[in-house]
Amino acid sequence: MAICACANNTHLHTDLIHCPQSRVTRKETKQGTLYSGRETLYPNGSLMLQNVTLKQSGIYSLNIHSRSLFSVIYTALLSKPSITSNRTTAVEGQDTVELTCEPPFQKTTYLWHLNGKKLHIGDHVVLSRGNATLTLFKVSRHFRGHYECEAKNPLSAFHSDPFTLDVFYGPDTPEIFPPNKYFEEGKSMWLSCQTVSHPKAHYSWNINGEPWNSRQEISIYQVGIRNNGLYTCLVNNPATGRNNSKDKEVIIVGPCSDDVSWEVVDTWCTGENR
Repeated sequence: MAICACANNTHLHTDLIHCPQSRVTRKETKQGTLYSGRETLYPNGSLMLQNVTLKQSGIYSLNIHSRSLFSVIYTALLSKPSITSNRTTAVEGQDTVELTCEPPFQKTTYLWHLNGKKLHIGDHVVLSRGNATLTLFKVSRHFRGHYECEAKNPLSAFHSDPFTLDVFYGPDTPEIFPPNKYFEEGKSMWLSCQTVSHPKAHYSWNINGEPWNSRQEISIYQVGIRNNGLYTCLVNNPATGRNNSKDKEVIIVGPCSDDVSWEVVDTWCTGENR
């Protein structure tokens, strides 16, 4: 059985129309409960569905009788599928997400796409129920995005609307810039803390273990020996409930003079008399 589609009409025909040795000698038409008046059965076994609607989705069967053969051919006229899920948000490394392509169809192939590309099956990605159900175990940040399921058979193929899964992750171990630890006395010192996190992390700073500032970047003007110490950047993601931190030692050194030769150490310098 094959299909032709024009506008809102669907034409289901059999291979009988391509077989010169086959001919239909008798046909029986019986109107069922779903008959709408828009269906036409032709002598060659073809069926025309006019102005098709979702109500006409389902399994269609063709009974063929001959002197030596009786056969029944089944096929399904699909409708646009949709995705259901046990959750729309998940925490990386913690939650498991199950997506199901509905409604279920017999003799149908199901394909899954993530952000417009075919989804690769791996250790944490499992298909079941004839590939109609997709399970993501302990999701990672790479599972974040727009999912689509495709249902297809020889008659038709349909894509679902996108289903958006948001995965919360981080904060990863932060980095403090600039990386050097030596800063010149009397000048300004600027430090920036950066981490990877979704949603964005909350930042705070400690100096020598004492809370000091709740910003991502800090600036101190005209630093002196009093500013020596251990600077700690703390990051928090309320969505994941996770925290992380990074320490940085800061040493304030005296100003450079002309009678000193310099050796680069941690992008700063130490003096040695000529």
